[in-house]
Amino acid sequence: GTGETYYQVQKNGTFREIAHSDCSHFDQEGNQIEYYSVKGKKVNWSTFDAKVKSFGTGKSLKGYNATKKNINKMFGQVAEWKTAYQNFFDKKTISWGTDHKVSLGDLRFAFVDIDQNGVPELILENKDSAMAYGFEHVYGYSNGKIVKMLDDSYGNVITYNKKNRMICSSGGNMDLFYEDYYVIKENRAVCIASREIKEEYDYDKGGFNTKIAYYDKHSFDSNVKKISKKQFESKVKEGWNLDGEKKYKKGFEFKEVTRNNLSKYLN
Repeated sequence: GTGETYYQVQKNGTFREIAHSDCSHFDQEGNQIEYYSVKGKKVNWSTFDAKVKSFGTGKSLKGYNATKKNINKMFGQVAEWKTAYQNFFDKKTISWGTDHKVSLGDLRFAFVDIDQNGVPELILENKDSAMAYGFEHVYGYSNGKIVKMLDDSYGNVITYNKKNRMICSSGGNMDLFYEDYYVIKENRAVCIASREIKEEYDYDKGGFNTKIAYYDKHSFDSNVKKISKKQFESKVKEGWNLDGEKKYKKGFEFKEVTRNNLSKYLN
């Protein structure tokens, strides 16, 4: 006989039977009868019906032909980004700055799904980098390859805000401190707001004056525009420290580039 079974997906990925009905049971005289159960226990029709209605209205599953194209479309990206990152780390060395190469084994890494699309970005830390080349760079998966998304300078340090799906690249040089806020769009790190804090010495008063400016993108970019503090705060949203003090949390943890550490993410 026909029947139907309702399952609930558990946190560990397994399925748990919640309700079931079928016509495969017979009474003592051999007549086919309806059978109902909830969580493995036999119940009457009204109890079964009430349980099923409590699930709400479901959606029919869409079927696909088992072609390579459809399989890759549904499942291929996960395997592809892992393979791409494996190939990236197989290179042993990468460029860091305009004319400098570094060994990947001398760096530290963190996989952070900045835009939370299921494919993480890679943040690399080079403590021995010259300030002009930046200390932390961001890479990401795009069209089967790993590409550099953010290559900041002035001794940059990156923090991550999971709630806002945003990163902040901050740094400074002499009397200038900056904060650039980025989101991931179309496999690129796009700066949506920036803040510059400049200390200028006042020779007449014998002290420093702090000047803060807000921009709609990196202050050195072309066509950059100044914005108000209110506009700036509406762009970066909550969760960041906006008082100029370095109190914000990193949001992730760097690990040494070892086969064992990488395998936890890429196998």
